[in-house]
Amino acid sequence: MSKSTLVPARNAIHGTGRAKLVGFGTTASFAELSYTYPLKLLSPRQTTATNIERLAILYNLSYGGGLIGGDQLALTLELGSDVKLLFLTQGSTKIFPSRARPRLATGRAEVGDTRQRLSATIGSGACLVMLPDPVTPFSHSSYSQVQIFRLAAPTKDTAGGSIVLLDWFTSGRMSRGEEWQFDRYRSANEIWIGNERVASDVLLLEQPPSSSSVDETAKKINRLRDSLAPYACYATLLLFGPATHALSKEFAQRYDGLSQMQRKVPEDLIWSYSPLEYKTSINNGKRNSGQKETGVGAIVRVAAKDTESVRQWLRESLRAGLEAQIGRNAYSKAFV
Repeated sequence: MSKSTLVPARNAIHGTGRAKLVGFGTTASFAELSYTYPLKLLSPRQTTATNIERLAILYNLSYGGGLIGGDQLALTLELGSDVKLLFLTQGSTKIFPSRARPRLATGRAEVGDTRQRLSATIGSGACLVMLPDPVTPFSHSSYSQVQIFRLAAPTKDTAGGSIVLLDWFTSGRMSRGEEWQFDRYRSANEIWIGNERVASDVLLLEQPPSSSSVDETAKKINRLRDSLAPYACYATLLLFGPATHALSKEFAQRYDGLSQMQRKVPEDLIWSYSPLEYKTSINNGKRNSGQKETGVGAIVRVAAKDTESVRQWLRESLRAGLEAQIGRNAYSKAFV
């Protein structure tokens, strides 16, 4: 652990949070909003006039600016029919180095991973827009997150649920020369429509086994860094549901217009677009009807040499599509 790294002086904590958003007329209100330390959920009042109905904003905050080894957080979101929720954070989620604590039985140090789990249920016609700031894992930290999103399936009378999910992370505290020095980073995202899983995206980055040799350990750290160089920020964007169709189409048209060529020097920023076709059962009120509907989701991946380049690219690329969904005022709160 770097001597300049200050870890919050507290024990690891199991925190929970729950938010239930429902619609009333033209507004959306939280029927339930609860949390326990170190989680904090905050929903600001909409003070600026907007023509977007049934929209709410929710910030996910953490005391002390980050999480320490052993923290285990569980957050549940529930969106009723025809509501929209913009989910944000205030600043990057910092993953502090794990504090090693001796076990009484063996005297050996015991270090816990930092874990987060998010479960979201999105009702018919509802849309969840998740635009958090990136995760920044510090040197010798270990982090794992699982996010599961269950969208209402479309019926003959109602639209299905929609999700715009941004999941991104940085190489560490680049300003201090701390790049790719975390022990482990794992992120898993699942998208379900009705009872069918239509997408599963898992990323695992892990340091090689530790060595007693300082020189050998430094070489292994460099191997992980070199395998991901020259980029220091990676982002994944998942788009599913009817509210994302226009945005997906825009990405597809832009990507089709790109020219593919071999370059001697890597570009400062690269990105890709992949459509994901899926089939879901149609709920028409009859059990075991066997009818299927074909849908198309999308996954966009971005990588750049610095975090700000990714932030600016996402801000401009998502602006038109999301301002149409959540309004200009709400969108201005993202990517700040």
